[in-house]
Amino acid sequence: MESDLDRIPYPDFSLLKPDPHRRKFPAPIPVQTSRGCPFDCSFCSVTGMLVLGFEEDDWSSVKKTVRFAKRSRLSTTQFLILTPLPGSEFYEKMSAENRLRFHDWALYDAHRVVFEPARFSLFDLQKAQMYCHKKFYSWRQTAGKVIAGQWLSVGIAHYARKLNRMWTKRNRTFLKVIALLKSKTGARISVEYREEVSLEP
Repeated sequence: MESDLDRIPYPDFSLLKPDPHRRKFPAPIPVQTSRGCPFDCSFCSVTGMLVLGFEEDDWSSVKKTVRFAKRSRLSTTQFLILTPLPGSEFYEKMSAENRLRFHDWALYDAHRVVFEPARFSLFDLQKAQMYCHKKFYSWRQTAGKVIAGQWLSVGIAHYARKLNRMWTKRNRTFLKVIALLKSKTGARISVEYREEVSLEP
């Protein structure tokens, strides 16, 4: 096993030629991931996984994100929520600014909002994520894939809609809690919420 990865030459991506028979799809963009990340980012996202909740994000940027995902003709994508993982620069920033709203690590799964966004309430950012999934996996989008004969994408969309319904049902209490945190009077509301996870079958 090679212990020094820097001794391995980088692949020549210029040798990759687009398939002339697949003109309906954009050329794939290769991403180098096997040598470790050289950057000190406070977030991470990869193709097919789009992250919501950055400081500059608002409803306008959310809608642009969905349109981008549709134009990219991805078979599947996840719309994740920016999560301040303990030990990260982003966590330290949110903690210092007193913007962490939950401290139960079970909620830090990139699917639930745990910090106060800059331009959203917690509830509205959660709604934005649900909106993105609903739009990307809509029946209208699926109909287009049926017409194009993209049967794998059709199956994935059906499965994704089922998962989204299950997630909403299982997280009804959490959704009610963050709805309570959306103050209409400007008052700051604090709620202690934790989930009990059982490992029993």
